[in-house]
Amino acid sequence: MFSICLGILLLLVIPLIGGGILLEKNLNKVSLFVLSKSWMMGWLLIMGMYLPLALIVIFFRGPFLLLNILFGIELLSLSLSGGYRWFFCLKKPGCKLCLFGDKSIKDNLKDRNTWYILITMILIAMQFVAVVGLQTENADDAWYVNTAVSTWYTGHVSDVNASGVQVPWINMADYVLAPWPVFCASISEFIGIHPTIFMHSILPGVVILLAYVVYFYIACQMCDNNRDEVCVFIMIYALLNVMSNFSTRSVGVFLLQRPWQGKALMTAIFIPMLFVTSAGFMKKSRTKTDGIMLFLNMLALNLVSSMSVPFSGLVYGSYMVVDIFKNKSLKRFLVNLIFLIPDFVIGIFFIMIKMGWLA
Repeated sequence: MFSICLGILLLLVIPLIGGGILLEKNLNKVSLFVLSKSWMMGWLLIMGMYLPLALIVIFFRGPFLLLNILFGIELLSLSLSGGYRWFFCLKKPGCKLCLFGDKSIKDNLKDRNTWYILITMILIAMQFVAVVGLQTENADDAWYVNTAVSTWYTGHVSDVNASGVQVPWINMADYVLAPWPVFCASISEFIGIHPTIFMHSILPGVVILLAYVVYFYIACQMCDNNRDEVCVFIMIYALLNVMSNFSTRSVGVFLLQRPWQGKALMTAIFIPMLFVTSAGFMKKSRTKTDGIMLFLNMLALNLVSSMSVPFSGLVYGSYMVVDIFKNKSLKRFLVNLIFLIPDFVIGIFFIMIKMGWLA
């Protein structure tokens, strides 16, 4: 029971509160969109801030305990600062909680969009039950799950291996620079559950929920918050995921059959999000929040998979090229380059490890 409470706190409550840091200052209505966006941004903050902490501890050969202490400080800082922001937001005169819009429950039931939402919720619930209940396995367990177990069991994060024995970094460069299994081991340590159980029974549910929150956010951005279009978008996306078993490499297969792998989060969550955060940052009227979300998106991508280095660079780079020809501003171009720093640094370290300069 204590582990369940810790899991709810760490996986649901802290991201929701921590995401409040990036809330709009003039917020006057707390809707379902605001809550889901806050939870999504909370996970971006948690994962984006974890990457530099993990890499520093790994390269300085620090113990797993030190990384968890730093991670705990990060979570506490996010909770306090996010809670402070939420408190003053809800305390502000005129701010009201309005989860399901301005309509009454009776009026919502008469709306056809409500039935679209119910169908979508049934589809998502089926996927949730499947990924949590079936506990699918894959050959990549040998890296992802075993590395998390090795880190959790030995207390050594600098070795980053799946067998509990030290492996030269030159043979493990991909996994050294994308410490997703170490992140899972840290969460397992905090909630007091074995990493194998966490990654196969709990994490898939969180990944499914996060994926559809991201799809909801993407739909709201693409459809300009048009409720009819957003409902249809999510319903079609849910149907496509259910019927995606035509290939072992489709996004739906990664999401529903291998949700505990970093590649699943890259393909099903953070790359789709990158299209939206890149487009948002390239607007004429971009804000600091747009820039923060984009930078955190890039960090989260590098946390979950080393393959994100070329993919994120290609996605964001394509927006940069369009922006160059559209705005013809050197200053804007140099600002845009800042967001490629995570990819550039990870790429440099990868080359150094492969050349044997870091071991």
